[in-house]
Amino acid sequence: ILTPIKWTGSKRTQAKRIISHMPEHISCYCELFLGSGAVLMELLTNYSNKLVDEHGNKSQIIVSDTNPDLIAMWKLIKTDPIRIINYYRAEWYKRNVIDGDLRPDDNSQKAIDHRNKHYYALRDKYNENVLSGKDEQGMMLMCLLAFNFNGLVRYGKQGFNAACMPVVPGISPFTKEEIINNCSKLLNEYDVEIYCSSYDEVNIPVLS
Repeated sequence: ILTPIKWTGSKRTQAKRIISHMPEHISCYCELFLGSGAVLMELLTNYSNKLVDEHGNKSQIIVSDTNPDLIAMWKLIKTDPIRIINYYRAEWYKRNVIDGDLRPDDNSQKAIDHRNKHYYALRDKYNENVLSGKDEQGMMLMCLLAFNFNGLVRYGKQGFNAACMPVVPGISPFTKEEIINNCSKLLNEYDVEIYCSSYDEVNIPVLS
């Protein structure tokens, strides 16, 4: 299952195994360390039969994370996918248009210098309002994770500090669009509730 971003500690490779331990019927599914959403997307895509209770009622689905920019991204994917797709496409072209030509396969020193310059300017802009939860922060974070070393999530005293991966163009905007549209469809189809909260603050329904 492809998710909109990579994320440090992602459970992408373990998603099927994790779901295999879930009950046959789920009244309320809560994922409180959302990250890349790997388990959520695997569940919604391939195990929808689990997402009903014993009476056939649809599960309530609640997801959360403490990173407000990550949550801003997920909320945009649900409510305004076109906006975040267009933002990514624009940044991808800025990264890969070199001397007026689109050159995603160019790994010359000039291309590397160009991609580094673009990435660090974007990172500086992101860090001006780091972890503020604004829409643009969510969109910039998605781009930074697409353009750095293996989707590394790393913050320090000066903000987000993961380094650029200048020898790759980043996932193509056409693939990113397909992934985001699919995620948006699933988030809306299952009416997924998205919160920016610590795991111990989420208001989880008490089930009888």
